[in-house]
Amino acid sequence: MSDEDNTHEEVNATDAAIAAAEEAQLNLDSVEGTGVDGRITKGDVDKAIAAIEEEADADLENALLRLREEEAAAEEEVEEAPAKAERFAPSGGLSIKKHITKNI
Repeated sequence: MSDEDNTHEEVNATDAAIAAAEEAQLNLDSVEGTGVDGRITKGDVDKAIAAIEEEADADLENALLRLREEEAAAEEEVEEAPAKAERFAPSGGLSIKKHITKNI
């Protein structure tokens, strides 16, 4: 048996908790046991998994919010681009290309 196979043997947990943790790839060292003598129960594992999922959902929501804000800012820049270009356009309504070639 490898060290990886022994990881749950030293943990004070029920068989159901160990199975649930292994299925979820959850390290039982990060789970607080509420059973007798601090034994980790399947309920403890389920609670830990739910907390991790909730945190991941919140992180995803925050990332989507930031992405939407960045997208809105980029769209605003695109909408403002023609007005900004007009401020820098040569007088007389000439395009930059015409202005350059006319003044050469």
